[in-house]
Amino acid sequence: TTVPLHDVQYTTLTNLYSPYYGKIVHTGGIVTATYTGGYYIQSSKGIAWVGCQVYDFNHAPALGDSITFSGDVDEYFGNTELQTITNYTKVSPGNAIPAPLVMACSSVNNRMYQGMLVKVIDVSTTAITTYAQWPVTDSSSATTVTIDKQIFVPPLAPATKYSFIQGPVNYNFEYNIEPRNAADIGAVVAGVEEYTNTLVS
Repeated sequence: TTVPLHDVQYTTLTNLYSPYYGKIVHTGGIVTATYTGGYYIQSSKGIAWVGCQVYDFNHAPALGDSITFSGDVDEYFGNTELQTITNYTKVSPGNAIPAPLVMACSSVNNRMYQGMLVKVIDVSTTAITTYAQWPVTDSSSATTVTIDKQIFVPPLAPATKYSFIQGPVNYNFEYNIEPRNAADIGAVVAGVEEYTNTLVS
């Protein structure tokens, strides 16, 4: 069955499982991130429910590839994944990658953004966890979102403010942002802005 990514992800079930859980679907999207053993895809249209993680050791797409394939819809500790990939086709390379959705840290913790590119701005780190993850928060609330290392180990520092952090949303017992490379980590924001005041007599 050919199923849009939106329909694979969208759910009203109380357990938040995909309505296609346990079924084989034919779907596709634009590759937004890659890592050892898989990649993330996202539809070029839509602002929610249009991204997904693909668990696939047999294919190595490039960023911006538009691909279609068949796969099993699985729920792995609350994260919807597509796996056992067959009928893989690269439709076209070099497509524009959807721009990350800019949102508050509190908004990232939502099932509808799973697998999608998001961006949080002016965020501050606390202490690194025992799992080498970085909880960050912004000025909008005390809610944190975790910066993880599935794709790239982010060179973050404790008690530091960054202009932005972006990447696809993963769920592994909690919602995480997965930076893809150094470009997904914004510049450090100084606590006090420096300025020069020149007096002219």
